[in-house]
Amino acid sequence: MNIEDLNLWDMKPEPTEGCEIKCPECGEWSKHTEWTESEVGCEDCGSHAAIRCPKCDEDFDNVWSKEFMVREAEKV
Repeated sequence: MNIEDLNLWDMKPEPTEGCEIKCPECGEWSKHTEWTESEVGCEDCGSHAAIRCPKCDEDFDNVWSKEFMVREAEKV
């Protein structure tokens, strides 16, 4: 995912290039570029944009998902 594609989700602090995002489901950290776009169904409106965790394949929509934790990438 590009940084600008993440603006629909509640992330603290704001994501920056090279950051890592913590999955609320599995608790694993992944580079923002490893997350992918997806979509989830909705009974009210049809569907919502979503992002998919690269570790556990869980989808998080931009309406009901919890806040994501963001950190600078670890230096190896």
